[in-house]
Amino acid sequence: MNEAVSSDRTTPLPLAHELFEAQRRSHPDRLAVLWGERSLDYEELGREADRLAHALRLAGVAGEPVGGLLRTGLLRRRRGPRRTQGSCAYVPLDPAYPDERLAAMVGDSGTRLLLTEKALLDRVPLPDGTRALLLDDALSSVEDAPPPAAPRIGPDTLAYVIYTSGSSGVPKGVAMPHGPLANLIDWQCAHSACGGGDRTLQFSALSFDVSFQEMFSTWASGGTLVVADDTTRRSWQALIDLLNTASVRRMFLPFVALQAIAAHARSVGVWPLALREVVTVGYEQLQVTPAVRALFRRLDGAVLVNQYGPSETHVVTSLELRGDPDAWPDQPSIGLGPSPAPRRTSSTSGCARCGPAPRGNCASAARCSPGATWGCPRRPPPGSGPYPGWEAAGGSTARATWSNSGPTARCSSSGGWTTR
Repeated sequence: MNEAVSSDRTTPLPLAHELFEAQRRSHPDRLAVLWGERSLDYEELGREADRLAHALRLAGVAGEPVGGLLRTGLLRRRRGPRRTQGSCAYVPLDPAYPDERLAAMVGDSGTRLLLTEKALLDRVPLPDGTRALLLDDALSSVEDAPPPAAPRIGPDTLAYVIYTSGSSGVPKGVAMPHGPLANLIDWQCAHSACGGGDRTLQFSALSFDVSFQEMFSTWASGGTLVVADDTTRRSWQALIDLLNTASVRRMFLPFVALQAIAAHARSVGVWPLALREVVTVGYEQLQVTPAVRALFRRLDGAVLVNQYGPSETHVVTSLELRGDPDAWPDQPSIGLGPSPAPRRTSSTSGCARCGPAPRGNCASAARCSPGATWGCPRRPPPGSGPYPGWEAAGGSTARATWSNSGPTARCSSSGGWTTR
């Protein structure tokens, strides 16, 4: 499961940062990031990312998780796609979180280095063995220093640690290796109409794993990431204005945000007309409301994609709605597993605190093996078993293993899955 393989080959897929580097070599002058009045092309973004990777290696944290407590704009502009070139797993820490939660995440993840800025330096009481490093100081330290040797990165190297919301108990750190992320990006690029030069909105908070899908599927295909800052994300009108001004063609967002944007656009008569692909993500069930239908009537040929999967597995099912939105069901299913289906189904599970479990341990495995992460079989949510949650029509157990942290689902007669 942690080997990046597709259904028609057994050779490893390129990893996320390698896909960025390929675009950097092929199209160095192509726009990679647009953030307000500022922008970076692929070569400029790559150079900034190189400096950060260099600084992290000098800090002696290669192969370890590194916390990032930075304001949204600073972090998105300067961390770059090759932060993992320093073989450091990224632990996003949202400044909007309470101090107590931030401290718990730092301690649980085992990070020895917290990358931050002066205004946030006192937010988190650091445990013994953890030190803070200001981003500006880290970058200035590499001006004249020779670069240390870059460690080898493979499919099993940890890419990031993301924390669940804690709605079913204590927030849990989900450790994502490079291999599953490579599978996800490979699948997303193969099934998206967006490609070189197309613009994707960066809407998700960095503490939400979909942000990695937004960024790396865009850069892997040579597209441009349009960053929505925190102020813009809190205003539906400002967000629609950004979508139109920047000619954004694709966005990933939860259903509740899609519904709010559609309702606002309908009320004011201003539509994000450049959109051609809208992907709903998260746990909220997709509903095709009158406002959503009205939005897609205005978007010429746009598709609505319903993707589903918890943090431990990322995207597990996908449903694409095309054509006349008046013919779409009110409550679409979450679709079928990604196609082509993976060949490999072996698993490795573990967590930020416990580390990987022995290969073959399926306690936290998922049906969609290339998207499954290192879960935590030793810390399941209260009341859950090894394979909870999935039932086939008629009440029999489905032939699928599933993460032990998501809602339950049923399989319809057509083969699609619906959550409940």
